[in-house]
Amino acid sequence: MKKEILKQYRDLQKEQKLLEQELDRLDCIQSDIVKGSNREFPYEEKIFHIEGKNVVKYNSCRKLLESQKAMCMDMRLQIEEYIAGIKDSQTRMVFRMRYIQNMSWLEISVALGSYNESYARMLHDRYLNKDKLS
Repeated sequence: MKKEILKQYRDLQKEQKLLEQELDRLDCIQSDIVKGSNREFPYEEKIFHIEGKNVVKYNSCRKLLESQKAMCMDMRLQIEEYIAGIKDSQTRMVFRMRYIQNMSWLEISVALGSYNESYARMLHDRYLNKDKLS
């Protein structure tokens, strides 16, 4: 898997939350003004305000947002499956801390027992280069 795809994990989380909020606020209420008259004499002309939900627009907006949300979830799942498929435990922890927990290279290195910032990055890059050759 490419580094660019792995880096998208954080953005996918944010996008999924944003789409969930949009789905919650989705209403598609439309309003209009129409002319009419009284039902009884005197038949005076009046202006009426009407409003309602545009069901067609609501359904299409909802379907679009739900498909985008599903796409985000699928991409996140692919990334998580890729990380879970790493056989080496230490390398798997590096990837999980970097992409899922959003930790810096120094924080990851310290968590692994090294104070050299490049230690975690070295494990990460070595695995990606080896994976690219396979």
